[in-house]
Amino acid sequence: MNDIIVNKWAMGLAIFSFGFLSIGSFLFGATATTSVLRGFGGGVLFGTSLWLAWLLVNEEKDEIEGDPEAEVNADVESAQESTKKTDVTDPNAVKEKFLKKAIELAEKSKKEKEDKYDQEATPF
Repeated sequence: MNDIIVNKWAMGLAIFSFGFLSIGSFLFGATATTSVLRGFGGGVLFGTSLWLAWLLVNEEKDEIEGDPEAEVNADVESAQESTKKTDVTDPNAVKEKFLKKAIELAEKSKKEKEDKYDQEATPF
């Protein structure tokens, strides 16, 4: 959709809202001035809401447009570089580090439990 079509839709919605709210308010007992003001407010509200919604969608589309192949190529190159770096490193290093930390935490927890038990077991 181009901007001209959206502008026509927004204007049409604004005019329809103005007429519907003005006539409806007048039929339900509002004064002519109040009816016109309600119609004007509704027309502005609904017309601008449609126009602003299209403006946001249109800006989103512009941000997405570009050279998608360049982005994909950059992602592939960075992934290839990261895999080259991980090939050189030791695959078991992370596992060993994790196991050492788990053993340390288990020993610390065991020592804390023993200290707590010794404090509770001592009568004085």
